[in-house]
Amino acid sequence: MNLLNLRKKKPVEQEKKKGPTWQINEGCVIVPAFVIADVQYYCLEDAYKTFTERGFQALAVYEEWNNRMTHNMLKEFINEISDQVSGRSGQVDLNNVYSLVQMVKERVEWPVPTTELLWKMAGVAFFDESESPYVYDEKYARKKIQFWKDNVEDREVFFCSVPLPLRAIFPLPNISVEDLKLCEQVISKATEKQLESIIGMTSNQVLKSLLSQELKLAHDIM
Repeated sequence: MNLLNLRKKKPVEQEKKKGPTWQINEGCVIVPAFVIADVQYYCLEDAYKTFTERGFQALAVYEEWNNRMTHNMLKEFINEISDQVSGRSGQVDLNNVYSLVQMVKERVEWPVPTTELLWKMAGVAFFDESESPYVYDEKYARKKIQFWKDNVEDREVFFCSVPLPLRAIFPLPNISVEDLKLCEQVISKATEKQLESIIGMTSNQVLKSLLSQELKLAHDIM
């Protein structure tokens, strides 16, 4: 499906801009990738020639991808397991420790990562003409991803229709749009159930607040 047809709403009128004027190193070729809400996005023709800073960011997302959770979420699991083992709540609850370990095990065996990690990897791989192909701006990437979420009607079609340069680094199984939707639904519900369980067992108010934010994000994705 043409990504031009994935828009949710008519974009705000924008000034016409000149084409990008990047100074590109020899051997690196940038090609148009797709258009969303009249904004052209680009990617490297050879995904493995990612520029240094974007490459490092891609590696960071890969680590989260392999864990099937963000780095912050992993720290929250570790902190809660540590609290439960230390008996800070008054006693060591082995049932809670076992439940937490099972949650982590369940996550790492998911066939695909969370939707949020799919967006994050796309945010690294694709850039518009106002971005530097060499420099990754995390703050701008968050705005860009939100723009995609607001203007892409069917995210599963987007993920399954991304250009080959991204498919080369996207460790997605050969999956259909329908199967990806089903996986996302199951994973979102499992994530929500895990977060609610940890919030219920922890006495750490800071952790409760962080997990509540994660839970809100899980609700928004669904």
